[in-house]
Amino acid sequence: MVIPGPGSAKMSIPRVAERNRWPDVDPLCVSAKVRPIFWIVLGLSVAASGIVLLVFFDIVPLKENEYPAIVPCGEKGIRNVTYQFSFHSQNHSVTFPVEMPVYFGAKNSRKEAHIFTHKPPEEILQEYYSSFIYDRHQESLYGEILGDMRFIRDSCNLNDDEYLELLVAFVRSIPFEGDFNETGVKFPVETIIEGGDCDDRSVLLIGLMTREGYDAALLYFDGKYHTAVGVRDGAGQGNYEGYAYIETTASLPIGVKATELANGDTLDTEPCVIRFGNGTKWYSRGGAEKRD
Repeated sequence: MVIPGPGSAKMSIPRVAERNRWPDVDPLCVSAKVRPIFWIVLGLSVAASGIVLLVFFDIVPLKENEYPAIVPCGEKGIRNVTYQFSFHSQNHSVTFPVEMPVYFGAKNSRKEAHIFTHKPPEEILQEYYSSFIYDRHQESLYGEILGDMRFIRDSCNLNDDEYLELLVAFVRSIPFEGDFNETGVKFPVETIIEGGDCDDRSVLLIGLMTREGYDAALLYFDGKYHTAVGVRDGAGQGNYEGYAYIETTASLPIGVKATELANGDTLDTEPCVIRFGNGTKWYSRGGAEKRD
C-alpha cells in the first residue's frame, strides 16, 4: 500500500481487501489463543493491586526491617585483652584474643535501625538489641570469654547463682566509657576493647547469660537513658515481670535496684522488660547481701 503524499488524491482501501489480508487465520482460533493471555494479565493485575493494598495497610511490609550487623574489615590480626577483677575475695585475671577485623567491622557499622513495619515497640527493641547480642561474627569472642569464666567456676566450685555473680563481676570490671544518650549501642566486641556504658555492658552480659542458659531480659527505662539486666528470680522476689534487677555499672547485689543514676537523675519509672533467649536457669538469691 502506498501512502499518498501531500496534495495527492486520497486512496480508499476496499474493506474486502482488509478482511482478506490473512485469509488462512481463523478468528475463533485467534480468540482462543488470546483468551489465556487476557486472564493471565488480569490475574497479575489483581495480584499487584492486592499487594499494593496490603503494603498500604501495613499487612505486608514493603521491606524487611534493617538492623546493625558486623562486616569484618580493616587490619588483620589478633589483640589480646586482659581484665582483672575480684570475686569472693579472690583476685582473678583473664586474657582472651579479639579478632581485629571483627572489631573494625563493628566499629564502622551503622548503629541505627531502618524500620519499615509497624511492629510493637517491644518487638522492635528486641530485634534491635538482638542484632548486637547475637551477631555471628562474635561467637569466637564469646567462646574465649566463657572459656575463662568456666575455668574459674570449676576451680572455685561455684553453683549457678555464684556463676552468674561471677559473670556480673567480670562485666562490671570493664571501664565505664560513653553516654547512653550520645553514643548509642556498641557491639560486645567494641565494649571489650573500648569499655562501655550501661547499655553496652547490658548487651554483653545478656550475651554471656543466654549462652550459659540463664533466663535473661533487658530492662529498658525509656526517658531515663538507662538500661539494666534482669534474671528470672527463683526466689519469687523479681519486681519486673518476675525478673530480678542487675545493675552493670555499680556494685549492687543482684536484685537491688539502682535509685540514682550517674547524671543525678532518679530511676523512678517502670522499665520495658524484653526477654532474650530460651534460658531455663533462674537466680534464687535475689536481694542477697553483696559478696566481694
